Amino acid sequence: MPNLSLLIALAACSSPDLAAIETATTGIYATASVWEEVSKGADSALLSLWSDDEVTAVVGGNDGLGAQFYTYSESDWLRHSISGDGDLWWVWGTETNLYAVGEHGRVATIERATNAASVTTLDASVHLFGIWGSADTDIWAVGGAPYKTNGAALWHFDGSDWSEWTNVPSSFDELNYAFKVWGSAADDVWVVGISGYSMHFDGTDWTHIQTPISDTVRTLFTVSGDDEGNVYAVGGAGDGNILRWNGTDWIDETPDFTPQLNGVSVVSGYPPVACGKGGVCYERTDGVWARDGRGPASDFDVHATLRQADGGVWAVGGYMGSYPLSDGFIAYDGPTPPTTLNP
Repeated sequence: MPNLSLLIALAACSSPDLAAIETATTGIYATASVWEEVSKGADSALLSLWSDDEVTAVVGGNDGLGAQFYTYSESDWLRHSISGDGDLWWVWGTETNLYAVGEHGRVATIERATNAASVTTLDASVHLFGIWGSADTDIWAVGGAPYKTNGAALWHFDGSDWSEWTNVPSSFDELNYAFKVWGSAADDVWVVGISGYSMHFDGTDWTHIQTPISDTVRTLFTVSGDDEGNVYAVGGAGDGNILRWNGTDWIDETPDFTPQLNGVSVVSGYPPVACGKGGVCYERTDGVWARDGRGPASDFDVHATLRQADGGVWAVGGYMGSYPLSDGFIAYDGPTPPTTLNP
């Protein structure tokens, strides 16, 4: 299992001050906007979301029935049966398939037309924490080998086969873990990981890009951007970090007293959102990151957040301070509230 004390440190958080939320001016919705509790109390944490116009996919830890893999479409939640042991840490999709990666090198695939599920094991000694692609024929997955120095792993799928990508900077080979991968196109892909690491793919080569927190104990957990060149990475170690790519360098935009942030999501036309320990979320408005006026999304940690094209915001997470993970939740705020999920 991964070193969860390193990945996510738990912090207690008080309940939202509803009066303060009602008078808040931050956030993109009405001043009385609050998080809606979509699901609460799942036996294992929920860890990632992906969405398009037709379906929202949510994945998470093994709750005794296998790794959680839900899809939400037309007001209905559907759980998919995923074979094998361990948690699923991240999900991404296309119009054809949904892909999720997790422990023991597993890639779970859901064919959207039939809901048929399949699992491919890339390397059972590796845990995969991130996945992204430009198409079904161009997919990247990242992770690392638990407790192993120089264990970082990068895999690529060409539509037919998965293969480990070995043409990487020497600095990547020295990492324990890479955590997330995201891109705007096949020739614009980012990977972030432990020790404030980042590297960029231009369609031919991967290049190590120094960050303001490189070579520290701090981790970059998630990277996200839009099609206008806005890219952000978040992480930390107890307290948090928010970095912005300005086209040349990573710039530290972290406000004072920011807790560790685990997830960030960016969609053109709306403020970027970042969430983390204690359910706390931030939004960036007029170039400044500030606490989200909705208050915490949960009393537990947010592991991932998702901004949809209509501006709606999702947050998922749970109790991340021990293994197995527990107390999974889903929170939402936006124009189309989803049906409650009772796991």
